[in-house]
Amino acid sequence: MSPGRPTDGPTRKVRGAPVVWNVTVDDPRRHSETRPVDFGAFFAMGFPVLVLPGIGLPVNEVAPLMVCLLAANRVSTSRERIPFWFVGGLVAVLTMLTITSYLHDVTPVRRLLHVLLYVVLATLLASGRVHIPSAARGLAVGLCTSIVLSIAGFGPDAYAGRLTGYLGDPNAGGYVVAVLGLVALGLGLRGRLRWALIFLALSAVVLTFSRTTLLAVAFAVVWLLIGRRVSLWAGALLVGGMVYVVGHIPTQLTLFGPFSDRGGSDLLRQRIIAQEHVDIAHSPIIGNGAGTATVDLQGDVFFYHSSYLALQAEGGVVCLVLLVGVIVLTFLSIARMPGDMRNGWLEASLIALMVCAVNVGEILLELPSAIALGMAMWHRLNATHPAAPPSAPPSGPPLAVTPEPETATTAERPSRPGAGRRARPGP
Repeated sequence: MSPGRPTDGPTRKVRGAPVVWNVTVDDPRRHSETRPVDFGAFFAMGFPVLVLPGIGLPVNEVAPLMVCLLAANRVSTSRERIPFWFVGGLVAVLTMLTITSYLHDVTPVRRLLHVLLYVVLATLLASGRVHIPSAARGLAVGLCTSIVLSIAGFGPDAYAGRLTGYLGDPNAGGYVVAVLGLVALGLGLRGRLRWALIFLALSAVVLTFSRTTLLAVAFAVVWLLIGRRVSLWAGALLVGGMVYVVGHIPTQLTLFGPFSDRGGSDLLRQRIIAQEHVDIAHSPIIGNGAGTATVDLQGDVFFYHSSYLALQAEGGVVCLVLLVGVIVLTFLSIARMPGDMRNGWLEASLIALMVCAVNVGEILLELPSAIALGMAMWHRLNATHPAAPPSAPPSGPPLAVTPEPETATTAERPSRPGAGRRARPGP
């Protein structure tokens, strides 16, 4: 598999702009309107811990499901077709998880349905069937609302001294804010909403005191500053180094300053990771089946603390290579676009995703990751060169125009119809 080529040049195959509800994809009205269903579905992504009463399902899964059912009946608005490796890789992950679950005689129906929603959501976003401007506004307003309410003390408070509220677990909440915040900023937010999101998102990440999320945001900022100034492969090595560093930070640094009281939780993390490797060793190639990425320590059940190990536990090395391959190829495909078509925010969202997955479980197959993947691919299929500004008139005095002298032909040209006609001879 290889990343798609930049979508420019004379050989670019561009599909005609489709018409949806009598509005073409290039019509400015599509960017200014807000569709309530699309807005509401992505607004709900800012509230990971909210559960719908009666059915017990999280609102940030039910709302995307509703918009996917609606968007499936819409016309694709992307200028190009989605690359085969994108859809094929995601479908292969779902297929592998289904097969290995059957082989190990486990029936994780809800987990497989969640992964199916993941695949469908990423694909519909990439195809443009979801209204992207409405989704961007929904993400921004939802995150701002959730952060403000959480800081004000509303919602659960299971971690003393750390921001939780409607964002839930500080590590998972920090991941949601970092990844979805970068995605929303990359989709053209303007004005006060943009600056409010930047300020609130940074505040929320700091208040979670999540070391991994703080590093993810720091690396995202580094990429925003230097990403365009390095070559593609140098950038790829830089991102790989970032991911490696997060998993190999010395102990004395992880317990530095305000994190000096994390010694006990770090010891528990080490015990969990040790058991993770034991579980993975049972079936390292095809995994143990979907929904098996949990650890039982003396009767207490914990989720994996590494999303990479969790994916390997569920689907083996096969699933790990497939999904990480799709993420890396998506990143490379948008990072190798011409400079004026690149989107540093969306590139940084994929970096934050990969960094958070090192020390936080349930990241790679969560819906915010599907949104980051789908939005990045949508940008790769639809980005165009910015319009050139109109040329300014010369600043100097206007040049004098000397009239051309009349020639004999123009001077003798008749001034009215019939004046120069030849007289007919008489009878």
